[in-house]
Amino acid sequence: MCKVEQWLRANRRQYEVFVQVVEHLLASGFHPVSTDLYRDHAFRRDHTEAMVQVLGSFEPASVPWPLKVFSTGPLFRAGQAWLEAVDVEWLGEPAETKDADVVQFLVDLVSGFRLEARDLVIVFGHLGWLQRVLDAKGIGESERRQAIEALRQGCWSWISSHWPDLVSLFRPLPPSQFVEEINRWIEPIGLPAVQTPWTERWDLSLTGQWDYYHGIVFSLYHRATGQALANGGRFEMRVRDRAIDGIGFTLYLDAFRAVEG
Repeated sequence: MCKVEQWLRANRRQYEVFVQVVEHLLASGFHPVSTDLYRDHAFRRDHTEAMVQVLGSFEPASVPWPLKVFSTGPLFRAGQAWLEAVDVEWLGEPAETKDADVVQFLVDLVSGFRLEARDLVIVFGHLGWLQRVLDAKGIGESERRQAIEALRQGCWSWISSHWPDLVSLFRPLPPSQFVEEINRWIEPIGLPAVQTPWTERWDLSLTGQWDYYHGIVFSLYHRATGQALANGGRFEMRVRDRAIDGIGFTLYLDAFRAVEG
């Protein structure tokens, strides 16, 4: 097969994946929302904030909350050029009982890809539990912000140098071991009632890359690559002096295509 044919076949598969995902979302009651590629003097780096801003421009009484929406299109990442992504959101959904349903929906969506479940790893973090642990340790707000910023930049050594007694919570642990470790600091917790076919790990160093996250966060990886296939979590944003809660995730279609082979 010549290089042009390989390239065309790869593009065809990415298009097939895109159609497959969109059809699943439409059949599940999600509404498409278009977002600008270029706004506020910067390329689009995130669909979520743009969707929330658009829907937050309507009067609250006119929107049937909670609302299931999605947006598609390329996202800009410095050093990675453009990433083709699909952003899936449940807006106006403040109940944490929805967390497990969202993870299960991700499982159902990913099951349509040509991937082996044994090759996938989902890592969970939780900013709310992280805050409670830091409360128990008596850590102030300024140091908390500094720690979270360091974690979002990949500086995990910050934890071992500042809080060596917490290091065990900032590495990927099986669910039962994570509960045992975190219960040394805060009241017993209950993990979301979801069972995925993938390897599951919990790690408080996973804080999500955006500062609007405040609860559970998660990332899905393939063992063959360090690139995330999906990122998501619970968030809150303010639009016109009112808070909009939600939870969702972003699928990176380029990453899926790469590991499908």
